[in-house]
Amino acid sequence: MDISTAQFTKRFKSLADRFAATSDIEALLQNCSLSSVTAGNRIITYGGRCSTLYLVWNGLLSASIEDGNAKLVLGDIRPGEWVGEVTLIEPGPATASVTCVEDSQLLALSHDAFNSLRTSRPSAAGALLQVLCLNIAERLRVTNTTLLHAKAPQG
Repeated sequence: MDISTAQFTKRFKSLADRFAATSDIEALLQNCSLSSVTAGNRIITYGGRCSTLYLVWNGLLSASIEDGNAKLVLGDIRPGEWVGEVTLIEPGPATASVTCVEDSQLLALSHDAFNSLRTSRPSAAGALLQVLCLNIAERLRVTNTTLLHAKAPQG
């Protein structure tokens, strides 16, 4: 399945809106690979090495943190959303596990492919980085608020 810039723009509107030109979206798509992953398969393991951004084209993923028998479900990742932005920017240990809940199609952008995009099309890489950083900041704010309310004294 080839994904057109129009299809990408419709599915990933908040991301596509940051690109200055359609050719930037084309450059991003040329650096991504599309893969099918069956339900039950884990694409990222908490603490494991990861360096890939996954954009969910179809399907449903679930993010969680596990420690022994304890499991904290962080949430679902749906079509038009992504996961792996932290390790795309700085490869290293994954901050969560991500498992396909449904058969899914994912666009994958590896760190090496991202570096290639930075060299060949800096405007596309810059737009992508801006959206990813804004997304990381929003997730951090939500997490901090959640933790603050969870630790607030009961009175």
